[in-house]
Amino acid sequence: MSYESVDTLLKLLAEDVFPYTIDRKKATGRVLGTFREIITYCPIKTLRLEHFAAIAQQGSYGARTGSALQRIRKADGSLAGFLQKSDTGFIVSDYYASLSPVIDSDDGYLPRNFILTVDVVSNHGNWFTSDTPNNELKVLAQSYDWHLFLTDKGISEFLTDLLVDPIPEYAAVKAAFRKSYSAEKKGNVFMKVKMEYESDAALCSYFSKNLKRIEGWFNVSSPKGTSLKEMKRDLSVLAAKDWESVYGSL
Repeated sequence: MSYESVDTLLKLLAEDVFPYTIDRKKATGRVLGTFREIITYCPIKTLRLEHFAAIAQQGSYGARTGSALQRIRKADGSLAGFLQKSDTGFIVSDYYASLSPVIDSDDGYLPRNFILTVDVVSNHGNWFTSDTPNNELKVLAQSYDWHLFLTDKGISEFLTDLLVDPIPEYAAVKAAFRKSYSAEKKGNVFMKVKMEYESDAALCSYFSKNLKRIEGWFNVSSPKGTSLKEMKRDLSVLAAKDWESVYGSL
């Protein structure tokens, strides 16, 4: 299925919303990060996992150090997982092989302080993709449990459906965006943490009705040989745990 180039759509958006700026391209470039955050957060909300997720801004360092399951680089270059057990002993095994036993464990102690980290990147305008990563992308892929790449196709369909040529059902999304970035703006109501009610309802409807197609916007960079379906399973299992019991003995 063909799609309009992101550059073309951003140009249309710039002419519509940013005619007052000297550098329209730069203005639209700044909001790409906001688009990525919304595209990432809305499926989480659609799956009713938002109460079990947090958007960390600490980058790869926070991802590597925030969880009880720690990464150790072995002599052969592979990653080992290092996790303390309730009896003060330790579990040491292949890192990615460690994830499922911790996530699926009935042991009340193992999941404690475990954080499943997910990174979503997009890199429109640069030469690398999820299939041809540069060094920075490789570092990120090794720092998170799941590393996803948001494709240009995904960004393009999001822009087309909701901001460039929306059907009436989703018009509130474009209205909130214009209100937040026009010359007469009085505040931003187009963010993952602050969204107008009508716009939020329209976004929720869009992502709910198109979730299967939207999942195709993402490529899984790591773990290798896995799919988005497996990541959703991990998140659902963690969300279903009785966390009150897990932390009850503290």
